[in-house]
Amino acid sequence: MAPRNGWNDYQKLVLNKLDDHSNSLEDLNKEVKSIRITDVPNLQVEIAMLKIKAGIWGAVAGAIPAALAVVYVWLQYSPAVAATVTK
Repeated sequence: MAPRNGWNDYQKLVLNKLDDHSNSLEDLNKEVKSIRITDVPNLQVEIAMLKIKAGIWGAVAGAIPAALAVVYVWLQYSPAVAATVTK
C-alpha cells in the first residue's frame, strides 16, 4: 500500500508520543503511590498533633478568664474582704 500524504511517518510519530506519554504516566503513578505511602501518614500524624495542641491552648485560654472570674466573685463575697471594704 502506498503512503498517503506522509501518514505513515506521522503515524509512527503519534505512536511514539503515545508510548512516551504512557511511560510518563506510569512514572507519575509510581511517584504518587510512594508519596501516599510515606508522606500522607506523616501529615495525618502532624495534623492530629496540631489538633491536640490547639485544644490544649484553647482550654488554657478559656480557663484564664474563668479563673479570674472565680477569684473576683470569691473576693467580692469573702467575709474578710467585705469587712475591709465596709470599714
